[in-house]
Amino acid sequence: ILLAAMLPLATLFSAILLSLSTFSRNMKEARTYEQPLMMVSMIMAMISFLPAIEMSNLMALIPVINIALLFKAVMIEEYQISHLLITIGSTLILDVFAIWATIKLFRTESILFRSDDDSGGVKAIKKNKASFFSPYNGIVYFSIALLLLYYLGSYWQTQDLWQGLLKTQIIIIALPVLLIIRMLKLKSRDVLRLKAPKLLPAALIPFIAIPGAILVAILAQIINAIYPFPEQYLENLTRLFNMDIPIWESFLIVAVAPGVCEELLFRGLFPRFFEKFGVKFSIIITALLFAAFHLDPFRFVPVFLLGLLLGYLTLRSGSIYLSMFSHALNNGLALFFTAFATQPWIKVLISDSDNLHYWVALPAAIVFGIAMYIFHKTTGEKPCVE
Repeated sequence: ILLAAMLPLATLFSAILLSLSTFSRNMKEARTYEQPLMMVSMIMAMISFLPAIEMSNLMALIPVINIALLFKAVMIEEYQISHLLITIGSTLILDVFAIWATIKLFRTESILFRSDDDSGGVKAIKKNKASFFSPYNGIVYFSIALLLLYYLGSYWQTQDLWQGLLKTQIIIIALPVLLIIRMLKLKSRDVLRLKAPKLLPAALIPFIAIPGAILVAILAQIINAIYPFPEQYLENLTRLFNMDIPIWESFLIVAVAPGVCEELLFRGLFPRFFEKFGVKFSIIITALLFAAFHLDPFRFVPVFLLGLLLGYLTLRSGSIYLSMFSHALNNGLALFFTAFATQPWIKVLISDSDNLHYWVALPAAIVFGIAMYIFHKTTGEKPCVE
């Protein structure tokens, strides 16, 4: 059983490593690319150590995690054939994409014949500070930030939840971004897109963010209905929005701090690492990193979709303030529903199980669609990627 599950995973990593070797100019550079891959894989495998995480049809779709959980289930003799088949099938699909990407990479002359200046290494950065923004440096930065979040951030939050969350946002997420801009002597206004937005696009953000948050929340409910979340996971999530502090402090910690700090990283700095591949790719890859950074496989898809929206708002308008505002509204809405869930007047929107009524999705989708259309028309024909 374990051998049948391991073979597709071995093929997947072989294709990824072959892609890295094709991209690298020498063995030393290849090793530096492998390290972030190994670190992220180890963190994903360690998720199986958490008692709240159990094998399910949903978890069987997530690479590395599915194999680790399958190993755990086999060892305690609680595995299901359906989980085994989903694990193998989903990994085989990833194999096909990884092999296709490897072949495409090998046929790209600009990759095979890269110069030192294209690599984004130390020498290139000394010659041209803008060369720091290479995909390799972006992945390395993300891996280091993820490790700090997993170990240091988790430790802080275990000691004191609200102080730990605040330390994580400021010290692990926002501060390194500002230090890099300072050290490279770059203009933060240009690099991070700290530019005042136009009035109409800014006024549209509540009509985009709030309906968008409702649609994402309903999507999470549907996922939970199909693949039920563990009880301990739901308890931990509820605990995040029910901290024993005043509501305004909760809003600052849960909504404002992530809205500012996470956006500086994921919509300010990270798109610069990947923008040479185009706007669409930059939005998609940063959304994937954004979702992975939350270390929450159960909400990966909703957070990914939120990341796509935030990336679009920033790159389309040229102002990161719009995604900051939208992010804060999204988190603030979740806090609002949690804080007032027991009030009679909110039962129009929320059922007795503390879930949104599904009919809310229709008006939310209409408002969201109209607001997005107007936003798209009023922010120019081309996305802003200066």
